[in-house]
Amino acid sequence: MECLKSFNIRINQASLATNSNGFVQTWGTLGQYYFSLLHYPTNLISIYNLQGFKRPDIYGVSVSGYVQSNFTQSTKNAVIEDWSFTIKINGTSPLISGQIGASDGFQINTTSPLLNIVALSKNTNSIMYSDPYTNVSSVSFEGLHAQGKGAQFLNEIDLFYDLCFTFYYKYEGE
Repeated sequence: MECLKSFNIRINQASLATNSNGFVQTWGTLGQYYFSLLHYPTNLISIYNLQGFKRPDIYGVSVSGYVQSNFTQSTKNAVIEDWSFTIKINGTSPLISGQIGASDGFQINTTSPLLNIVALSKNTNSIMYSDPYTNVSSVSFEGLHAQGKGAQFLNEIDLFYDLCFTFYYKYEGE
């Protein structure tokens, strides 16, 4: 793993999370709601297309940064207690041969695209693989999940996030 290369992608913006660009659920006392949200800024995912002679094999991903209430706004604020971000690695995922049993209450996924989605969070901010995702063509940033308390408005949270994602890779055949 010492010979891995890395590249960074930063996401930095203020964005209003509502039910028109994701899902926001609030409950509790007026002006001090608990909340849970899934946010897609402008209803779009962001895709970074990798270019070059060789395609990279992704061995891991980490994230550093923060998600908080938008400090430039005086309303629609909340206390963000926990957050996670889902990304999709568009390549071939590592998998050993096997078979899903007749009872599958947790809906096991062994194929793309669902197998290629990775969630990094405030408390689990990195993941490394011994066997990489191979032949990676792009990385897409899928959605921000957050929960907390103290939301001032019903079903609207004004967010600010600054996250730096580091991808660890080798080129195919290296």
